[in-house]
Amino acid sequence: MPGNYPFDRHVFVCQGPSCSQDGQGKTLQQTFDDLLCAKDLARKVKVTPCICLGLCNKGPNVIVYPDNIVYTRIQVSNVEEIVDGHLAQNQPVERLMYKRHF
Repeated sequence: MPGNYPFDRHVFVCQGPSCSQDGQGKTLQQTFDDLLCAKDLARKVKVTPCICLGLCNKGPNVIVYPDNIVYTRIQVSNVEEIVDGHLAQNQPVERLMYKRHF
């Protein structure tokens, strides 16, 4: 990956009020961290909480940079699929991706 950023990807997990009801955002963040460590990907992928991604009615939300992939309505049960598919194999999980409607 070009550039000098020390990680291949950066995952932002929304912690805004709509995405973090009942601590969902923090639980998602911890699940990402745990799985990335377990799968020896923690040195390649950084996980950071963020306040709001602006898609509150579709939360909980996660965005992966530099791919600019937004995942919506994410549950803990989806995290392993994102880690294994997108973050480990470079295959975004289409069914979880935000779809723009114009």
